[in-house]
Amino acid sequence: MTRGPSSDDGATGGSAAGDGPHRVGDEEARLFVAVWPPAEVVGRLEALERPERPGVRWTGPDQWHATLRFLGQAPLRRAVDAVAAVRGAVATVQLGPVTARLGRGVLCLPAHGLDELAAAVLLATAAVGRPPQDRPFHGHLTLARAARGGGRKGRGSGRGGQGALTDLVGAAFSAAFTVGEITLVRSVPGRGGHRYEVVAAAALEGAGPRPAVPPRAPLTAPGESAGGAAGPDGGR
Repeated sequence: MTRGPSSDDGATGGSAAGDGPHRVGDEEARLFVAVWPPAEVVGRLEALERPERPGVRWTGPDQWHATLRFLGQAPLRRAVDAVAAVRGAVATVQLGPVTARLGRGVLCLPAHGLDELAAAVLLATAAVGRPPQDRPFHGHLTLARAARGGGRKGRGSGRGGQGALTDLVGAAFSAAFTVGEITLVRSVPGRGGHRYEVVAAAALEGAGPRPAVPPRAPLTAPGESAGGAAGPDGGR
């Protein structure tokens, strides 16, 4: 399975480069727990048509993940320990069958098959970070977001931002893949957006040996991503 962006300093449980455990301090970080599609699915996602729309920002390969739980600001060491304590089994994820909207500002692919794993993550991490929210889990992989304040009229659809997403709903895409591990991801704010770093990983019950994964530089994201229904900073 393909991991997300690698961490600069790593964490207990191994870095995305597969370098083994690293030291974790007592600092706090903005965190979420996620799974990532394998390289073959990423390749197919890259082939999806992504037309330009006023007020619409497309995500890139290093942002394509499904969030199991958003922790928010939390002690890094406690979060690493909690993720290591997750008792979940290997899951089969089904993406699609078509693109859909999540809320008003997100274009996504539904990610079916993660409900039990998300529940296991919630059970193990409930005492870490922000209190769990009482709402259903909606597994998804974010493809695009409407720019904030994107209600201005634009070309093509005659609508900018959120309205432009409507024209992108319903594109056919279907893929299945197996999830063998979960990752703890840190969201690092910057001038150009948020950068995502995998700081820890935990194998699931029934997973085979973990393959070596070459390091990849973290991507500067143009916005926030993920969450059951919300992303790492309350977005999607």
